[in-house]
Amino acid sequence: MWDVVVVGAGVGGCHLARRLQEGCDRGQPGPAGGRVALFEASHRVGGRLWSSPLPDLTGPVAEFGAMRFDRSEHHVVDLIAGLDLQGDVEPFWFGRPENLDYVRGTRLRRREVCSDSTQLPYLLAQSERGLGGDGLAGIVAEAAVPGFTAWHESRDQAMGAGSSERVAVIDARYRRARRAATWRGLGLHEVPWATLVDAVLTPEAAALAHDTGGYDRRECGGSAAGQLDGLFQAVRTGPCLRLRGGFQALPATLHRRFAAAGGRTFLGHRLVRMERASGEGGYRLTFLRSDAANARVVEVRARSVVLALPTPAVRKLEPGVFPPDTEAFRRGLDSTYQVPAVKVFLRYPTAWWCRLGLSQGRSTTDLPNRQLWYWDSPDHGDPGAPGALLAVYADGSACRYWTESDGGPRYRDRVRSGPGAADHPDVPGRLLVERAHAMVREIHGVPDAPPPDAARWRDWSVDPYGGAWPVWRAGYDPDRVIPTMRRPLPGEPVFWVNDSWTPRPGSVQGVLESAERILREHFGLPRPGWLRPDPVDWDIG
Repeated sequence: MWDVVVVGAGVGGCHLARRLQEGCDRGQPGPAGGRVALFEASHRVGGRLWSSPLPDLTGPVAEFGAMRFDRSEHHVVDLIAGLDLQGDVEPFWFGRPENLDYVRGTRLRRREVCSDSTQLPYLLAQSERGLGGDGLAGIVAEAAVPGFTAWHESRDQAMGAGSSERVAVIDARYRRARRAATWRGLGLHEVPWATLVDAVLTPEAAALAHDTGGYDRRECGGSAAGQLDGLFQAVRTGPCLRLRGGFQALPATLHRRFAAAGGRTFLGHRLVRMERASGEGGYRLTFLRSDAANARVVEVRARSVVLALPTPAVRKLEPGVFPPDTEAFRRGLDSTYQVPAVKVFLRYPTAWWCRLGLSQGRSTTDLPNRQLWYWDSPDHGDPGAPGALLAVYADGSACRYWTESDGGPRYRDRVRSGPGAADHPDVPGRLLVERAHAMVREIHGVPDAPPPDAARWRDWSVDPYGGAWPVWRAGYDPDRVIPTMRRPLPGEPVFWVNDSWTPRPGSVQGVLESAERILREHFGLPRPGWLRPDPVDWDIG
């Protein structure tokens, strides 16, 4: 019998498994015996942190999943330092004045959109001019939570000064104000974000905010409270951060530390059922083990279970002790929505976009590719050297355009990439790549741009994830839902760590926050020495 079984080898599962195993080896409080096992349905470690090199490029690797963090996310920053990965951290620009907004057939630089440009193809009210999409979102936020703008600016200043304590104090003040705020008699968690936008902005301003915002806030915006929290935590000035070798290095390094401490990992094991075990007690977990040769059922026993699984995977479990058949748990399953999203990376023989003064950040559009990131541009912006674009980053309704475009012959690499590159599962169809390249040319106004010589993509709407990140649905209060979902069997040592059950859904920070709470409160592990104390904790439950 295992003392603890962790199911799911994403960053949350790897962090939990490593901390539990190392804590036992060092004689710290925790599960007796130190027998910790990590089970994963796929044959890789990382979950939605998925990094992959692009053919014949030495720059940043492609990030199919999460790709950035900021200095205020101290669980992420401290963990990277604790794993000796800080040498791989580099700036990552979200948006720059020279980036493009291509909307309604008009091509403008971001600095022009944020000025009172007469070329902007939207009929805006006087108070809405010269703000751009971010400024318009700020109007909505201020209307919902008076003082939002000043708090956000103070938070940015505190981050720039490196004062995490000051950031935490500002966060706490904002959180109290947002929780107390109402809109037409309803709490902000009960109001859809799209409803709030339409109530505050004119129709043309709402369209501009959506078209230049990059994300589908109409279909996938979730609750106003969730969107406001995301806006408040967003970096306004300066760059975000990334790991040049890929964000997947975080779970991969955690997993190596877990194995070095004596932990065992079982890949290709998909959990299908969980129930209470008779005799020795604990729980009996049934896995379907798959490999190249065959598939067979494997049963294991555990005294404690930590599930680090996406919500769609939990929905597919056979009836047993978990998931519990209670109204509170069923309501919790319905409280978040998994946002469908796709990413398409194109590798080009020359970084021709550098000739337009574009080498960092992202451009946005109302075309189906929605966001375009200048991913790998040569040093000093040399347009004659090869480079790469995250040419499609689309969610919601735009995501369906790309999933329906994939099919038929795969796009064949034109650069050295090893045998069988065209059969690689991350290579999209030829039609999809041709459509993406056509939109790239149109956004930049460069009809003679050379075709890409390699392409990679990821569709996050497929199993087992069912989406790229979760958002809170309107009508559900995270303060009530999260405690129920994190410990769904009251009084029993069964826990569910998932980026849905955090105040920061879709973030590595949120997963690590919730994992640390379980490790300390339920397994008795002390705060690790590499992690700064939380002056004020956003966490719930």
